[in-house]
Amino acid sequence: MGAKFDLFDGITANIALFNIDKRNVLYNEIVDGETVAKTAGRVRSQGVEVDVAGSLTPNTNIIASYGYTAAKVTEDPDYKGKPLPNVPRHTGSLFLTYDIHNAFMGNTLTIGGGGHGVSRRSATNGADYYLPGYFVADAFAAYKMKLQYPVTLQLNVKNVFDKTYYTSSIATNNLGNQIGDPREVQFTVKMEF
Repeated sequence: MGAKFDLFDGITANIALFNIDKRNVLYNEIVDGETVAKTAGRVRSQGVEVDVAGSLTPNTNIIASYGYTAAKVTEDPDYKGKPLPNVPRHTGSLFLTYDIHNAFMGNTLTIGGGGHGVSRRSATNGADYYLPGYFVADAFAAYKMKLQYPVTLQLNVKNVFDKTYYTSSIATNNLGNQIGDPREVQFTVKMEF
């Protein structure tokens, strides 16, 4: 169930409530040192997602989101009441951009930054240990030139502070964690014909 509405002039928001029940969800378990696929009788995810997007000023734009999820096993002889692995209770992101018109010879410079993060979450079916929460920052700058064909030069920096973080766990006989991407710098040139 959800709704979409205008908050202010130029700002829209969406809200969605959810209650999802699933049966026979596949999970891995280690039995005598071997990975065995099993199914949980039933799992449930309940929560809310909210996002906001639009123009704060003629030059400033925002995109923000927040999600709350309570996910747990509701029927299983071993894991009833335990949280689902790799499902954070809280997720969020915020990104802002600012346009500088006529930055140089009538061209536009756009700068932006923000990030996304999640709260800690169970890494195993039995909630034996948890992966820590994290927040990763990103930034960019784009220069749009008015030439015979419009050209955009853009610099993106993902994971600005080169933070080490774990996106998920892998429950096998060699229990492991998926490491998030390190800092990445990317430069692109785009020409429109």
